[in-house]
Amino acid sequence: MKTLLELDLYGDVGDPAGIDPAKVVALLRNAPDVKAIVVRLNSAGGNAFDGIAIMNALKDHPAKVTVKVDGLAASAASIIAMAGDTIEMGEGSF
Repeated sequence: MKTLLELDLYGDVGDPAGIDPAKVVALLRNAPDVKAIVVRLNSAGGNAFDGIAIMNALKDHPAKVTVKVDGLAASAASIIAMAGDTIEMGEGSF
């Protein structure tokens, strides 16, 4: 059993080539038993409703969620960041 799920969410929120909410939700559904999720985030934002969907999916998962902002968490990405039980900002991140 895998105990840690790491998600690298880089790019535009809502873009299939970036942060695709359907893919994020599928990854979470396929990992019901993980105890911790680490989300590494770097995004200028995108579709706000897709960001809300990702945030709610992360909040609904029973694992402890740590969000690490590697560079930028703006606009819709800032909504995703709020899903963290813990939110960490890297040096120079915004």
